[in-house]
Amino acid sequence: MNTTAGMLPSGDMCHDTCPKCPDNKATNRHAEVKRRQDYMSGVWVFKDGVYRLVEKPGETSSRRKLLVHKPTGEVITSHAMLETKLAELGWERYLEDPDLQQFHQRQSVHLISLPRDFSKMKTTHMYDLVVKTRYVFEVRDA
Repeated sequence: MNTTAGMLPSGDMCHDTCPKCPDNKATNRHAEVKRRQDYMSGVWVFKDGVYRLVEKPGETSSRRKLLVHKPTGEVITSHAMLETKLAELGWERYLEDPDLQQFHQRQSVHLISLPRDFSKMKTTHMYDLVVKTRYVFEVRDA
């Protein structure tokens, strides 16, 4: 983004006498505008009835996440591994769905829903597991 002396990225002057903003007020204004641009940068995408902000469209996340079973330190790499760990905690398979694998506990109202294809598991699925299993799992950077 190219900015000239006294010009905000939007092309507006930050104040009347802004030759590179020697006073603190203008510098703070530039910093505030930069923070707002960083906060709201990206593209809004409408999918499945929900608007979502995609921060860097076209870029894939460089930091993949891993689901780790804390007591053993094992990285969970398949539904079979995950199902074994969940069964130890009292979770049972719930209904056969062509798109999802679901688990529930008899004494709880919680339901864990995961994509049938393990490679399509997203960070939100992983954190859902972390919360619903009382921190038996954790999410780490790969």
